[in-house]
Amino acid sequence: MDKAYYEQLWQEFETSPFWVFMTIKIESLEEGSVKLVMPPSENYVNLNGGVHGGVLTSLLDSVMGLTVRSTWDVPAVTQSLTVQFLRAPKPDEALFASGSVVKAGRTVASIEGRLFGADGRQLALGIGTFMKVPGA
Repeated sequence: MDKAYYEQLWQEFETSPFWVFMTIKIESLEEGSVKLVMPPSENYVNLNGGVHGGVLTSLLDSVMGLTVRSTWDVPAVTQSLTVQFLRAPKPDEALFASGSVVKAGRTVASIEGRLFGADGRQLALGIGTFMKVPGA
């Protein structure tokens, strides 16, 4: 895929309503490899004072979804997603996510996502299965 495709993909994802709502930004985007950053927000904090697990899962799903789109030039949907929370992030720190392709076939891909705190410590690990949108 050419540079224009990645520029269009960058623009499409960063202006999507969900990404705008979550304040997710792309740090790097290459074929099969993506890095995202999400600044802290008081809107992400749960009743226990920590970052809600759904926020972490959403960031992992987002980085893995963009990673699969960096590999396939057609829309894809999450078929399954498993997350392992390794340590709790600090509510006032930026979160960083990376995605990489484990295996991409003709219609299904396995993608790995990793979530890190500002200090570089890994916070969560995700594995997702993504499927090309039928007819796309």
